[in-house]
Amino acid sequence: MNLYTLRENLTRTITNKELLLARTKHTIYNQKGDLLVLNVTRDFLEVNISELKTILADVELCYKKESDESWVTNPDRMGGASTPEEIAESTAWR
Repeated sequence: MNLYTLRENLTRTITNKELLLARTKHTIYNQKGDLLVLNVTRDFLEVNISELKTILADVELCYKKESDESWVTNPDRMGGASTPEEIAESTAWR
């Protein structure tokens, strides 16, 4: 697993929990106990989504830092830094 996968998984999880929370707001309950369970579920989802968004923000910072550093540590990504061997290989007759 890498930061990109982690970021995508967190984003998907947050989206799904937000959808579930939205559905609970339109749920019709039949008994008083149902209302208690529904309210506890809503509270749990709201706290959980908030925590996941905080984690996602940290992952985004790490992802950006890693991406920025990759341009420094891998000069080939900047263009024009190919070695003579790489140039010869790419233009060789095939």
